[in-house]
Amino acid sequence: METARSWWSWTRMWARRLASARPTGKENNLQTLLISPDENYRERLQQVFDRRGWRLECVATLGYALNHLRSRPAQVVVYDSLPADDNWRDVLNALRLLPHRPCVLLTSSVIDESFGDEVVRLHGYDVFSRHADEDEIARTINSAWFWKQHYA
Repeated sequence: METARSWWSWTRMWARRLASARPTGKENNLQTLLISPDENYRERLQQVFDRRGWRLECVATLGYALNHLRSRPAQVVVYDSLPADDNWRDVLNALRLLPHRPCVLLTSSVIDESFGDEVVRLHGYDVFSRHADEDEIARTINSAWFWKQHYA
């Protein structure tokens, strides 16, 4: 009986420790930048962030993003890869060369396994669908923050 109780106490303590280590997005150093020319998508992601009390800054182009990131580094960058846009590789390469390299997520309306594999191979963190629900977006962003804080 004593062993079961100590195991249960240890498990609860470990769960609390992990929960407290998980970033909430409200910390001052957890900055996310969205690069998207689509104003509707920028508004949608801003709403996701606002509902959680997270901070999001948005720019329309890679050029604006690079200027922004040189003066105010972000932990996570989300690049909105539109269907006709095939320069996401250039975006990953440009962001990889920054002195404070962000964790890069790509969004796309068309995602398959080979696309996700190539993004990771080219030093991106992950891919999620432009049409993902709010919870999936939040989980992906939170995972990127966690990885950036603990492993990057």
